[in-house]
Amino acid sequence: MVEVTQNSNGLGRRLPPPIKKPEGLVEQTVDFNQLLQNEFDAAVKANADGTVVKSTFLPVFNKSKYLKEIAEVAAKVQATDVIKPGLRPKVMEEQAALQDSFFKNISTIAESDHGSIPKATNDEGDNVTLDIGYGHKITNTEKALKEIHGIPYIDKAGKYIPITQEQKNTIFQKDMEMHLIEARKAGWDKKLKAIGTRWEDLDIKYKLPLMSLAYNLGGANAGKQYTKVLQAAKETNLIEFARQLRRTSGYKENGVVKKGYNKGMDNRVVRELMYSGLITDSGAVVENPNAVTPNDKGRTVKSVLNLTNI
Repeated sequence: MVEVTQNSNGLGRRLPPPIKKPEGLVEQTVDFNQLLQNEFDAAVKANADGTVVKSTFLPVFNKSKYLKEIAEVAAKVQATDVIKPGLRPKVMEEQAALQDSFFKNISTIAESDHGSIPKATNDEGDNVTLDIGYGHKITNTEKALKEIHGIPYIDKAGKYIPITQEQKNTIFQKDMEMHLIEARKAGWDKKLKAIGTRWEDLDIKYKLPLMSLAYNLGGANAGKQYTKVLQAAKETNLIEFARQLRRTSGYKENGVVKKGYNKGMDNRVVRELMYSGLITDSGAVVENPNAVTPNDKGRTVKSVLNLTNI
């Protein structure tokens, strides 16, 4: 009889650790660990008397059944619309299309095109800043680098290089992303955590207006100053969300520059809500079932953004 020892030939090796069943699969009726033990015992016996013992483990494993169970689990994951890893492709496509549409509408209508080369901003009371594209405000760093997000706009001779439509779109999208990151770092992530949620868990239709808010005010300002709007987004409380999105700005009235709520800014918020798919008409009554107060149920967005003419 040949003694079985622990060596590199395989027969004497220790049994592998127990096999863990993939999460979500139905419970197997077969004891895999016992089958592996049987295989090991059979190998020892074969080594002892020279006989060939047919595997008792391999015939038991049903590959088709195993793959079918994996497919069933995957189907359950794909059946949900929750925005998390494993999101079904259709939902991702719909969200990407909504985001692209939102960026396009906000840039061309809410922001307007400031041109292909830098020019003085239209903002009331600001006689220093230069704008380009869809409201991009050129920074001192960009002036020194002669480029915006890697896009050259000044040549070696110091002359402006007109940017293309595609470059305008690229700059706008990168600006939106940059200001969102700043807003989250400046306070939004901590505030969301404090109310038991995360940015990733918010509805995309509420995320998009928040991105526009961060872009419009500057990420750092939005992150520090805006809190209640995040609670409204978490609760999908549409009327309160519209109320908290409202902001003031400089405007001119009878030749006098003032600061406060105004038609232009209320119109912007209405557009943010429309382009994100939350409303279709500022004057339409919304049920708003998640309202905290009864007064916010069954009312219009226009009732809280009363200066809009959209």
